[in-house]
Amino acid sequence: MGVSINIRTILRLIIGVPVAAATGLGIVGFPLPATPGRAGAEQSQALLKVFFAQIRAWADHDGWRFSGASWFYLSLAAAGIGAYLSLMAEDKNELQGTWKTSLMYALPAVGIFSVGLTGQFLLGLGWDNYSSHGQLSPQILLLPGISVIIWLLGTASKSFRRNHRRR
Repeated sequence: MGVSINIRTILRLIIGVPVAAATGLGIVGFPLPATPGRAGAEQSQALLKVFFAQIRAWADHDGWRFSGASWFYLSLAAAGIGAYLSLMAEDKNELQGTWKTSLMYALPAVGIFSVGLTGQFLLGLGWDNYSSHGQLSPQILLLPGISVIIWLLGTASKSFRRNHRRR
């Protein structure tokens, strides 16, 4: 009378926590965390100061908060939901071809990020409405473009590998 739990069941349960967190952070417009780079400790400390200043500005703002970071967080949530649905479909042997599966489960995440950030730029909105960030730079449009390219290349390589294995 043992309970059988496979790895997919565990993965489906684990996916829910980051999806819920990313959704919450996206809805409230929380700033993106500072990521230390290779520039050294001094640069990392400066980035952390900026991040904590953004958190203070976010907390002090009266009213609805929006941020370009919301598109990132919400696309992470959509990717997690897509991964969950993909695992469910795979368990039921309902997955279609690589491109159709990718369109159903991965493209929504890429779309949320790309359309949201591009729309924010085209509307002339700043990065957020609670800190001293100015208008978005046109270089920000590289991010949606890169995300679409990564999605296309990833799906194409998976399709190629799948077709190559069949031969």
